[in-house]
Amino acid sequence: MTGRDANDALKVGPGRGNSSSGDTRVRNLLVVSEVALALMLLIGAGLLTRSLTSLRGVDPGFDAANTWTASIDIPDAKYPTPEVRNQFFDRVIDSVRALPGVQSAARIDTIPFGGGSIQYVTYDGLPAMKDSELPVVQVRMASPDYFATAKIRFVSGRDFTAADAFGTPRVLIVSETAAAKFFPGQDPLGRHVTLKMMSEEPAEIIGVVREVKMDALDASADTDAAVYAPAAQFGLGGSTLVVRTAAEPASLTCSVITAVRAIDPEQPVLNIQTMEEAVEESLGQRPLAMLLLGAFASLALVLATVGIYSVLAYTLRQRVREIGIRLALGAPVKGLLRMIVIEGLKPTLIGVVLGLILAAALVRVMATLLFGVSQYDPRTFSIVALVMLGVGIVATLLPAYRATRVDPIVTLRSE
Repeated sequence: MTGRDANDALKVGPGRGNSSSGDTRVRNLLVVSEVALALMLLIGAGLLTRSLTSLRGVDPGFDAANTWTASIDIPDAKYPTPEVRNQFFDRVIDSVRALPGVQSAARIDTIPFGGGSIQYVTYDGLPAMKDSELPVVQVRMASPDYFATAKIRFVSGRDFTAADAFGTPRVLIVSETAAAKFFPGQDPLGRHVTLKMMSEEPAEIIGVVREVKMDALDASADTDAAVYAPAAQFGLGGSTLVVRTAAEPASLTCSVITAVRAIDPEQPVLNIQTMEEAVEESLGQRPLAMLLLGAFASLALVLATVGIYSVLAYTLRQRVREIGIRLALGAPVKGLLRMIVIEGLKPTLIGVVLGLILAAALVRVMATLLFGVSQYDPRTFSIVALVMLGVGIVATLLPAYRATRVDPIVTLRSE
């Protein structure tokens, strides 16, 4: 044994044949694929997580906490005139306000993120033009105290009152964006706006409120420009109750339904939800996409870690005699360890590069789901790449360390 040439000894043994070399390439290719897939999914999940964090940090313009909502749509056959429809809703609101734990109650035709009317309008000073060329704004119809209940701050002017009833001169409250759009640099109070699809009678602006996100948290300010009309002036038969509570909003459901049925036993109360639930629903598919991507990314990361470890451990078992001979010839353990780790990391490095390329393609498909973060966000890409490299290093260190602990005497005797 001691008379054999060292180079010949290193060249002989398992792992040097074509078949074994081909198997090694296949195993390394598997590691590359696992690392690339894990990195791609982790980047997608990371971008969606940052997008959701940004979205949830957007101020919707109202306070969603402790707010209960439900829709009521009374039939015209049973409530044929605007006056009787208004009376029904006034009685419902008064009954709900009297419930224990209720701080305030009001109604609006459609709550934020629940759809609603978009209409052409004209206003003082606007030149005559075709209807199709007129400015477009969100239109909502609310009762007195809606803004206080939703905690929408007044910038100037006053709220609707019971005096703004059916048949009285029309009035409106406008949002800050609508006021700036209609009357830039001017005081909008006392000016007039006409809701062309509802009435040809100009309505006087009596108040200005802060902007509210109407359709989505990521919508532009211009699409949120809104005007609010008194619901009573139009005698609406369909409205959404908005109730602010001192306790958990869901606990109010039975009490409100009982109060409504005490007024009309046949009247259903529908679409019951809290405003926080409405805000969460407005996020669309983002939470589900983040959950799925996160779950698949976690699974892929585990598989990649196991794959890196298993492939290197198997390869080193094939090279145990070579390692033993190197140690017997005086090769330093640190140098041998470094060599093994560097060789073991090559598939991981290739997988990281390939994963970055695949992730760049993936985020182009995800672009519509992102908010407040670039689809090629360097922070997310670099952090995930470093995480994968860290996983690769950890997964190679253990088998590499175990390989350098081999007893060279035992290895040589086995020859």
